Amino acid sequence: MKSWGWIAALGVIVLIVAVSAGVRSNRDPDRSYEHAKAETREAMDATKDYVKKTLGTAEERARESGAKLGEAADALKERVQAQAQSVQRDSQAKFDRLSDQAAQEQQKQVYQQQVEAKLDLFNKQIDALQDQVNRAPAAPTADASATNPSYAAAPTDEAKDALKNMIQVLQNKREDAQRRLGELKAADGPSWQDAKAGLERSLNDLESAFNQTRAQVESRT
Repeated sequence: MKSWGWIAALGVIVLIVAVSAGVRSNRDPDRSYEHAKAETREAMDATKDYVKKTLGTAEERARESGAKLGEAADALKERVQAQAQSVQRDSQAKFDRLSDQAAQEQQKQVYQQQVEAKLDLFNKQIDALQDQVNRAPAAPTADASATNPSYAAAPTDEAKDALKNMIQVLQNKREDAQRRLGELKAADGPSWQDAKAGLERSLNDLESAFNQTRAQVESRT
């Protein structure tokens, strides 16, 4: 707007110059019309040059402003892209963590079911051993052993008590495995692997004790 004000002002100046030239030509007959016309032309040329220069400066400023706006737009675009990439990375990381947690939980559920089935089988086998010991015949007398040789294979009272003690130890080991299974169920996240290690040791101990007890029961009853 300021540039156009200057242009208007120069136009007024040119007009004044032309009028002045005309006035002077009236006062001075020797001053020709062509000379006044030349002065007017020079003033107009000067005005055109100024207008051209002013417009050029305005166009240059516009280009500079456009360049700055373009740079600002590019910078904004880069920031938006960086933020989008950051959000995408965070979302992917959260998804990976959730996927890992889901996989861990699924593995835990499968292992838990396997242990529950194994303990259920142990429970039935231990109860069967205990029933076998309880149903074993009483220790025979010397006369009964002489008349019926099969009585000689019956366990003595001391042997039956020993077998009952072995079964009691076996039941204690079963309860320990059951307790550790409860700890595994209560474990969250990767910590269930630590509970699994303790449960595995308890199950191995239970299985070893069961095999020994069963061999003793089968050999004495």
